[in-house]
This record gives sequence, structure tokens and C-alpha cells, in this order.
Amino acid sequence: MSEMGNPVGTLVKPHGYKGEMLLKGKPGILQELTQGMPLFIAIDGQRVPFFIEEVHNEIPAEKVIIKFEFIDSKDTAGRYVSCDVFSDPGVSTRTAGEAQRTDYRGFLCTDRSSGAELTVTGYIDSAENPILVLEYKGNEVLLPANADYILNIDRDAGTIEAEFPEGLLDLE
Repeated sequence: MSEMGNPVGTLVKPHGYKGEMLLKGKPGILQELTQGMPLFIAIDGQRVPFFIEEVHNEIPAEKVIIKFEFIDSKDTAGRYVSCDVFSDPGVSTRTAGEAQRTDYRGFLCTDRSSGAELTVTGYIDSAENPILVLEYKGNEVLLPANADYILNIDRDAGTIEAEFPEGLLDLE
């Protein structure tokens, strides 16, 4: 896996029962986290993107309470205890006033190598392996939504830049 992003901290424990977690990290970096910002959680050697739904950084500088989209229970949050969290400066962020998106339907996903352009038709929300569902020449193509393949998400432009795994578009 390529090195990507800067270390933000480690998820220490669930906080409450709605999916919030305690994130411990470097003072200063944690205070810059905002709603809508993408972060990558290291899960089984993969860095999986999650967007911040809420962040409460009024507690001591080396800790914040954070809530990610799609993590909505104490049990789900517990799956991420001890996982490292990274930022990715190449991914655009949202401001707190913007409407939240829970999927990427309608986004244009472009493969950096081939230049192929696919339309996102859905998102399979799985904590272990989230998947982008794409349409290519009338066929459904599934792309793991992790940091090895997703290079940049521009929510404002509705585009995703990716590096598709070899053979993904070999449908014939």
C-alpha cells in the first residue's frame, strides 16, 4: 500500500451510543478537524475513507469526540477501537453549512490510468469493505472504496479520481 496522508491519531474507544468515538492525537491537528472533512481509518492494512459527521474538540487538546458518516451505533464504533486515522491533503473538504451526502450517486468516476469515465450508481455501506457501484458500458462494476483505489473525491464538482485495479474493466 502506498503511503498516504498524515497521521491524525488513534481511535481509543466508543463514546456514547450513537457511534461517536474518542480520537486521541496530536494537539493542533485535532483542533483543525471539521464537519465534512474526509479522514482515512486504517482497517486490516487498508485506509478506508470516512467523512466527519460531527466533531467536538472542546475537550483537552490531545483528544476529540468524533462521529463519522455510516457509523451509527456503539457496536459499530467498537469495531474501530485501536485503528489509526490519517488525513489526506489531496481530498477536498466540505464546510459545516453544506448539506451532507450519504452516497456518491451521480458522481463521475475517472480511472487515472485508462481515462475511462464511469457513473456512480450506488454505494454499498460495509464497515469492512465499502464499495462504489459504477456503470460502465451497460455493466455494473464494483470498486472497493478504499484509499488504495480512491485518489481524490471532489464533492463540489461531483467527481472521483481513482486508480482502478488491473482487470476491473475487462468485461468481454
